[in-house]
Amino acid sequence: MITLDNIRKDLGELLETEKNLKHVEVHADTLDEALADAAVQLNTKVVNLEYEVKEKGYEGFFGIAKKPWTILVCQNPEVAA
Repeated sequence: MITLDNIRKDLGELLETEKNLKHVEVHADTLDEALADAAVQLNTKVVNLEYEVKEKGYEGFFGIAKKPWTILVCQNPEVAA
């Protein structure tokens, strides 16, 4: 049976795991470049990353109005543990 104490315990463990993870915000021309940069900063492989796209990049028209990708990246908690 699920009780409030069990939920509190599970959420507490999840919070501790997330506190120990490093997060980086990366800006790059492409998503692949952003993930590669984040992997270098977090000292891990790209396959070990989880990311959230904060702002999708845009190549622009002949380079005009070009906008970089912005992503928030952290290491997968299962790999980091």
